[in-house]
Amino acid sequence: MIHLQLTAQSFFENRQPPRFGLIDRSHGLGSLSISAIQQDKYGFLWFGSQGGLYRFDGRKIQSFTHNPYNANSIPNDLIQTLYYDQSDNALWIGTYGGLACLEIDSGHFTHYKKKRKPVGAHHQTTGLSNNIIIAISQDRVGNIWVGTMEGLNRISIKGKQIDLIPTVHPTIRSLHLDSSGRLWIGSYGGLQYWDQRSHQAVKANIQLPSTNVMSITEPEPGRLLLGLWGSGIAEFWPDLDRIRAISLPDKRIYAVMESQDGTIWAGSWGGGLWARPKKGDPVLFNSTQNSELS
Repeated sequence: MIHLQLTAQSFFENRQPPRFGLIDRSHGLGSLSISAIQQDKYGFLWFGSQGGLYRFDGRKIQSFTHNPYNANSIPNDLIQTLYYDQSDNALWIGTYGGLACLEIDSGHFTHYKKKRKPVGAHHQTTGLSNNIIIAISQDRVGNIWVGTMEGLNRISIKGKQIDLIPTVHPTIRSLHLDSSGRLWIGSYGGLQYWDQRSHQAVKANIQLPSTNVMSITEPEPGRLLLGLWGSGIAEFWPDLDRIRAISLPDKRIYAVMESQDGTIWAGSWGGGLWARPKKGDPVLFNSTQNSELS
């Protein structure tokens, strides 16, 4: 980690663009539209894409795709998000056709979907509130939280009960469990958190520059980074009720994180990867050039 931190500092201080390695179809990657990446406890990389799930061991790629004749496969090839549970060595996969949990050691998939069953002359919806899965997280007791296009769901520890959690907006874009155990909920209606005392999703008492909270991370205890569609990035200190906007040339932020040297990295919608060092101007990495020092 120290080596990586010094490398990043050296790049920004010396204005020397880093070198990028490419993993593509020549390595066995079937789809180049990657939407999610996770690393398991053995160091293997998992890629969620618009063409299935891929596991990369550093040399070769193994693919997992939907097979309508095999119940032990992913429910849909269009993957939106991934969540890794290290304690169970399980990969949760959010697709456009439902949720799946892959027990990595056994290779077994468990599916969770929205279902409709006839009740008299009507239909009753059971399972998930919607089959388009956008965000996944886990609380301290082991419950899995699932954000969908139409509602927030909580799956009990044993996976037998699914509860619909009311929120201010049905489309959930991001979920994050912070260092104090609070579950934060980002939606098209702003930022909320799960209040364990009232058992409700409560809207955060802050005025955001945009209500579209696409990404939530916590680079250090008590400080959240929010990726906001339409306004860039915001730093938020929940216990202090303080917020600070971080400007970027591109406001269409989909993902945000901070590296150990304090550099903020932000992925935008079609505008490339932005890096904002502690000192200096934002740096752009895109597909047409390695870097642009703006």
